[in-house]
Amino acid sequence: MAAIDIQAKIRAGLKKAVGKTGSPSSPPVSLVVRTQSGGGANPITDPPTYSESLTTLVDAIFQSYNADQIDGTTILSGDRRLVSNSDVAIKQNDIIEQAGQRYKVIDVDPVAPVSDSLVYKSQLRLI
Repeated sequence: MAAIDIQAKIRAGLKKAVGKTGSPSSPPVSLVVRTQSGGGANPITDPPTYSESLTTLVDAIFQSYNADQIDGTTILSGDRRLVSNSDVAIKQNDIIEQAGQRYKVIDVDPVAPVSDSLVYKSQLRLI
């Protein structure tokens, strides 16, 4: 089976999971994209300014960690896991937003048995 076929199956599975666990009125899950929109070469006299936009993560689902996975060091109480399709790349230190709550990506596991990422499993921490 080709990677594109596997990606299609993963998207369908995530869409089904979102449909069963969420509702049509659930707030979307988004990646916060920060872009420097101003500022000069001297950060003291002309500090940079940033603008933000949101990129919706289609077919993304939050999961809680089981109590036995929370070690107090790597995974803290309150951390969440986000499983998303590979349409939008997720990187460590990215910011994810849902319903006004923001989470920092602590760790990301791009599931890529070959060269193409199929799904991203991200560890998020409320900021």
